[in-house]
Amino acid sequence: MRIFTQEIIVAPQHIDIQNRVSNLCYVQWMQDLAINHSTVQGWGVERYEAEGHGWVVRQHTITYKRPALAGDVITAATWVAELASRQSLRRYLFWRAADRSVLAEAATVWVY
Repeated sequence: MRIFTQEIIVAPQHIDIQNRVSNLCYVQWMQDLAINHSTVQGWGVERYEAEGHGWVVRQHTITYKRPALAGDVITAATWVAELASRQSLRRYLFWRAADRSVLAEAATVWVY
């Protein structure tokens, strides 16, 4: 299992009307992390297209633990937890860099 991490700085545009990171941002970050992780492993979008392959999301789940606020630096991690011939389960973990408190745990089921 190869764990991919990336730093995210919470910008004003990430903040919702409750003054914390919008849940829509987490879904976008999950997609971005998956693409970046896959690219680092040699499977970028261009390679999938050239090979006539691709993945489609079947399900997202997110459990929010603590709010993320403007200016927070978040460490986001992702890895493929299960891989089958036509489906994979990708997990995610988001934590605040300053105090290492877990902000959210998530998963995506991808189908081919």
